[in-house]
Amino acid sequence: MSWLMSVWNWVSGYWPWIAGSGALVGLIAFAVLNPLAAAKLASAVSGLALDALRKGVQWLRKPGNTLRATCAVLAIVAAVASVTSYQANRQIVVITKERDSALSDVSKAVGRITDLEATLATYRKQEQRYAELQRQQTEDLAEAQQDNAAALEQIRRQREIAERSSRAWWQTYAKRPDSCKAAQEAMDVACATVGEF
Repeated sequence: MSWLMSVWNWVSGYWPWIAGSGALVGLIAFAVLNPLAAAKLASAVSGLALDALRKGVQWLRKPGNTLRATCAVLAIVAAVASVTSYQANRQIVVITKERDSALSDVSKAVGRITDLEATLATYRKQEQRYAELQRQQTEDLAEAQQDNAAALEQIRRQREIAERSSRAWWQTYAKRPDSCKAAQEAMDVACATVGEF
């Protein structure tokens, strides 16, 4: 129903132009189809208009009739008022169209701003989530580095203990009695195929 009202508003704003264009198209079509009749019609219409104008001027020139002068003044006032009214109506139609266009642009802009704000809010939530994940990963990395340092320290201690134990064993082995050395040498000769044990 609103489209019908918009068409009616457009037609009501431009009806003089539409009517004049229709009459002009009709005259052109008539002139193209029958040029001789069109020439006669144009001559008759112009003659009629000129006669009416001549009679109007003669009627207005007759002195002593205030009614004539009043009618002439009222006709001029009515013509000026109709032209002024038409111009004002045309300006109102143009301003109304511009206002409707501006309101449409404003509603589109508000919708776009709403969409952009929603998108920005989503990005901010994602940014907060990524910041939280980064903080958690930083904490995990620090904890892993501490665990690694503790493990390396434990390995260093165990290596020191193992090296002390190995040195003590070699010292004990080097101080073994001669009978043990002779038994080991005899065993090496007796079990040469078995290898070191």
